Amino acid sequence: ADAVRRESVERARETGRTTASGSYILLSTAGKGREATSLRLAVYRKGAPVATPQQRRDAFAGMLNVTFAVPELVAKALNHPATPGLGLRIIDHGYRGEQSAAAAATQTRVLHDPGPTVHTRGHFHGQHSIPVGQREWMLAFSAPRSAFVTSAGVALPWVVLLGGLAMTMLLFGLVRSLTTSNVRSLRLARQITEDLRNSEARLAEAQREAAGPQLRDAIFQ
Repeated sequence: ADAVRRESVERARETGRTTASGSYILLSTAGKGREATSLRLAVYRKGAPVATPQQRRDAFAGMLNVTFAVPELVAKALNHPATPGLGLRIIDHGYRGEQSAAAAATQTRVLHDPGPTVHTRGHFHGQHSIPVGQREWMLAFSAPRSAFVTSAGVALPWVVLLGGLAMTMLLFGLVRSLTTSNVRSLRLARQITEDLRNSEARLAEAQREAAGPQLRDAIFQ
């Protein structure tokens, strides 16, 4: 535990950035036996140059420190009606980008594990990596589908599908009716036009036949 705390103190002093420690067991009376982690931020003498690690070491004046137990923090964050049955597993992969894969594997530690529900079938699952004080924490979320998908929610996609199919059939019937009506209208118009032409031709023929005897009588007279 002392090595873990010392490493985070030195890193905070050297970098001038907020630094998280690895997890360790609290020894204080209030939190004795609980696993915790600390966030540290170095304080430097006012006006002293702090551009390089050596300057920061020379100007170092003290350390701001916040210590918290991860399980308690998670319990408070998830104790909300909007997160029913939500499980959160937190894995600390160590300091980011400054160590080999083998070293990272040795520093990987589970900070919080709600139990087997994270990997149970019938659950929603998700993972997200976040930086915490120069370290990389992997958050693995899990929640039962029943907490977010009700029976109405399960039926809703089918209702939408059937409604969409019904609307499609109605639109198809409407378009088909309009199309066939247009075809019938054109056919009827052509038939009427043809009948009108035939009627005009018969009328003209009858007029010619009626005018024929009168024309012959006028010629012979």
